[in-house]
Amino acid sequence: MVRELREQLRRLRDEAGMRRVVVTNLHPMGCTPTFTRLLNYTGCDPLANAGAAQHNAALRSVLAALDPNNRTFLLLDVHTPFAAFLLNDDNNGDSDNKKFKSTLRPCCESFRPDGYCGEEDENGTRQYTLCDDP
Repeated sequence: MVRELREQLRRLRDEAGMRRVVVTNLHPMGCTPTFTRLLNYTGCDPLANAGAAQHNAALRSVLAALDPNNRTFLLLDVHTPFAAFLLNDDNNGDSDNKKFKSTLRPCCESFRPDGYCGEEDENGTRQYTLCDDP
């Protein structure tokens, strides 16, 4: 994936003449509800997070090779702030003074693992739950 991204970034710079391009890295993928649901929202999937870390390292390497002076490509780091918020144990407590009771549980959740938030059956009955204060 990063190899293809490298080629597309090169094309933006060389063929399309883009002078400034912002590229985002990956957030901690293993902390998204798709992965935390399998762990009953008690933790993040370390394998998925390792994949995101590997991708981000390869991305930094590609950007450094394409643009050693950081004049064309700007890396917008979304991983660090998300990781600081999601992986901070203080945010996962049940204290009422916390903004979020759990940073790993979604507010809207399908009844089925393959369902989606907002899904209704043929009678218009909700197939999901919604937290008290969305």
